[in-house]
Amino acid sequence: MSLRSGTGRQASGIRQKGFALVTGIFILVVLAGLAAAMVTISTSQHTTVAMDIQSMRAYQAARAGIEWGAYQALQTPLPPGFTCPVLPAAAASYTMTPLTGFTTTVTCSSTTHSEGANFVTMFVLTSIATYGSVGTSDYVAREVLARVAK
Repeated sequence: MSLRSGTGRQASGIRQKGFALVTGIFILVVLAGLAAAMVTISTSQHTTVAMDIQSMRAYQAARAGIEWGAYQALQTPLPPGFTCPVLPAAAASYTMTPLTGFTTTVTCSSTTHSEGANFVTMFVLTSIATYGSVGTSDYVAREVLARVAK
């Protein structure tokens, strides 16, 4: 009988070693899944930060267009019948590249109003800065609107 009880102990010991192997493999698979999730989250955060920086650069490029247009409107004397001095003659918009890779388009419209004996010209400036192509992952666009009176 002592021989049988020794055999029984060996059989149960073998089963326990196999169970530990399955548990170890399960833990490795779970840890690999967590590592993959952390890499995905990290990549997403880096992409978000990069696009946030590009968004702020697009805003600054659009502001540069507005500042350029306001300067043109306030510094250029208005000849009679000339309504929007910001843009070159007969142009609907003016395109510039204030920051590398960005395209900024400035448009202008104006109206003249009388206040007693004085005439005031109101310029509405719109500046749209873009980077990349529509539909791509790096596309960014910002629009800034300003009103200037002279």
